Amino acid sequence: MFFLHNSKLCMSEIRKMEEVTGTKERGIKNEIGRTDGDQASCETQFLNFTTVRTHSDKILIKWEPFWPPDYRDLLGFMVLYKEAPYKNVTEFDGQDACGSNSWVIADVDPPPRATEGKDQAEPGFLIHPMKPWTQYAIMVKTQLSASDEHQVHGAKSEIIYVRTNATSESQT
Repeated sequence: MFFLHNSKLCMSEIRKMEEVTGTKERGIKNEIGRTDGDQASCETQFLNFTTVRTHSDKILIKWEPFWPPDYRDLLGFMVLYKEAPYKNVTEFDGQDACGSNSWVIADVDPPPRATEGKDQAEPGFLIHPMKPWTQYAIMVKTQLSASDEHQVHGAKSEIIYVRTNATSESQT
């Protein structure tokens, strides 16, 4: 058994399968790093939310800054969200063989890097429009560039559940 052209399967998962099946080191050496895991976001760190503010039609979220060892590898973040009447959502809900799933995905640029005398800005996103008094599942994942030289490890948050406010706030 060997793996080839599994672009969204993390190399760590391939290595585990090789260990279990006794097929370690049988892969095509020159190809395995380029065709397997090259489009996967293999998260090894957790992103923690720092701000969650709700309104009737929007939710503002912010999370801890994250930078890989080579900051150029971070292309941005993906904010994934969807209605969730129950707190039983997984990252892979509704995923099919073609790669589509039931999450709404918003791409977010990384914040500017901290410079001397300035603090690192927290990345964030305003999710809208949303329905009043509705529970949503929300998570954030890093978007990373592929590298022939090294495996780039990203980060993701846990799935949080947030309910929007019941009615529109009065404007004063």
